[in-house]
Amino acid sequence: MDQSQVNELLADDLCFNVSVFRLQLCRTDSSDCELEDVDLVQFLVCQEKLDEELEDSDKKIAASIPGSDEHDAAVKEKKAVTNKIFRYKRAHFKQALDTDRYYFPPSVTRDNVVQYVNDAAIGFDVVVLRSQKAKKGANSKDASNKIELGCSRGTKHRDRSAKRSTNSTSTKPRTNADLCRQQFPVYERVHDGRMFIRRNGGCSWRHNHPNECYVHTGVRALPDETREKVVELLRRGVPTSSIKELVDVEAGIELSSTAINALKYRVELSASNKGKGVP
Repeated sequence: MDQSQVNELLADDLCFNVSVFRLQLCRTDSSDCELEDVDLVQFLVCQEKLDEELEDSDKKIAASIPGSDEHDAAVKEKKAVTNKIFRYKRAHFKQALDTDRYYFPPSVTRDNVVQYVNDAAIGFDVVVLRSQKAKKGANSKDASNKIELGCSRGTKHRDRSAKRSTNSTSTKPRTNADLCRQQFPVYERVHDGRMFIRRNGGCSWRHNHPNECYVHTGVRALPDETREKVVELLRRGVPTSSIKELVDVEAGIELSSTAINALKYRVELSASNKGKGVP
């Protein structure tokens, strides 16, 4: 089953289009691990909608009389949902049977994981929605903190003034109905701070308001030659506005300040590591 077939299957079963969401991650937690492109849509299992359908069919079965047409229809509906779940898991697990975790590069921490994700060509800004510390008494080697990342439109606007202002320029949602539900978890290993992603971590790829959520193209969408020029300009301290203009002229891509700043951080981090003798 290739990627296009997987996307078609999930779009049909989950009633929404699944985009490719790739990050460069490692299969091992070694300091010199080799990075590879990992499609999180394939790796993470997000069956929240199917769970809701399964729960609805169970309620219909419980509310109907055995042997009635309503009961038989509810049983048939549950079987169809169960088959969907089987196909969904099969589609996701096919390319990830040999590993339960993917690790971020050693340089990625809870402080810069958002910047690392936003540097990928995912088309929307990611923020930290919430975090949860490891339970007390957990094995120190396996204990990990959970950090929920998600679409920047998953947090509501908060007016910090004493009197609510109607002149705020914030584009953040103001009601729960306007919130985006796209989210996925990453984990921080407590004893050494290494960041990773678990298979079966639970997530939601659904953007409730896709026209408002998708705001930019990531740096990795740039042609290699243009990207190299951008990196060199960042090293020389050229302003973001000038770089955006260059990218627009050369590649015809409107790159966001968020994407450029994320790349700038990685350029500065790379220079810092070289200065410390880190390869």
